[in-house]
Amino acid sequence: MDLIIHELEQAITLVGLNGELNSASIQNLLDSVGRLLDTGRPRIIIDCSNLTFVSSAGIGSLVTLHRRVKTAEGEVRFAGTTGAIFEVLEMMNLGSILDLSPDVEHALEALRHTEDDSPG
Repeated sequence: MDLIIHELEQAITLVGLNGELNSASIQNLLDSVGRLLDTGRPRIIIDCSNLTFVSSAGIGSLVTLHRRVKTAEGEVRFAGTTGAIFEVLEMMNLGSILDLSPDVEHALEALRHTEDDSPG
């Protein structure tokens, strides 16, 4: 799996996933997100629209990633979770846990609103 990382507006980072999210690629994703959190970039969009396959371990890694970002008091949205990936997430009742958006623009808009709603 290839990762493409772009810094967007308002300290939001886009992480594009291309290919297969499986046991061979999970650690790269978790390490990359860990580095973002360590460098003060806790607002993340994970773009899943170019994933061709997600294994059960890959699904677990999305939950782990979500938990890790929340523990760091950050926010993560999963964009482009459509088709078979969306069906699996819904079947496992993860749609109620993970913050899913149909595409990057909707995820970005959701993060913009959470920034607008924050105190200070």
